Amino acid sequence: MKKIRFLFFAVSLFLGLSGSAVYSQTQTALDLSQERSARIDVYSANKGFDLLNVTSNGNLQKPSSDSKTKNRWYISYLKLKKDSKAWTELWIEFTPASSGNVFIELRGSIFSDLKTNHHAVWVDDVSVTGPDSVSIKNGSFETLNAKGFPEWWFWPAASKDNLSVDANQAHAGKTCVSVYHDGQIIQNVTVKANKKYRVSAWFKAY
Repeated sequence: MKKIRFLFFAVSLFLGLSGSAVYSQTQTALDLSQERSARIDVYSANKGFDLLNVTSNGNLQKPSSDSKTKNRWYISYLKLKKDSKAWTELWIEFTPASSGNVFIELRGSIFSDLKTNHHAVWVDDVSVTGPDSVSIKNGSFETLNAKGFPEWWFWPAASKDNLSVDANQAHAGKTCVSVYHDGQIIQNVTVKANKKYRVSAWFKAY
């Protein structure tokens, strides 16, 4: 059963990253009086290798306490002012111990009332920089696939309600997306061992 579930996730992830699959989820009403937090998760594929020298302008956490994987998944989060219209940059830097793929998830922080409130945030202008010209595909979300969703991003809880094509809403260009804890967007990048990488994204309160 575990093998079947893993295979289903792997196929779904591949299709999502290629922009050919879209998933939908009923949206929960937003309580705009509640606080918001921007969040970036970075982790090695299959938690297969450590991420070293991790720094961020946000608050860093290791979600895993397992001795084998605790240095392979990092969370950086930053509280946003709920009534602010300003965009805030959140970044995280790391050095992979081995060459391979690192997954990048953009989401909101977890709150106790997630079943009734998503605590959503807007995100735009995602970038990954490193010495070997690594880059995120469609980090500005301007390229949409045939179903109207950002190409190259895996979006498990995709909904048109999470997409804005209003230039007055976006950080740059005209498109940005909203994310929350269980409504993240994901993309992977290929990295080389012992090279420094920086993941950056711009967030603002929904």
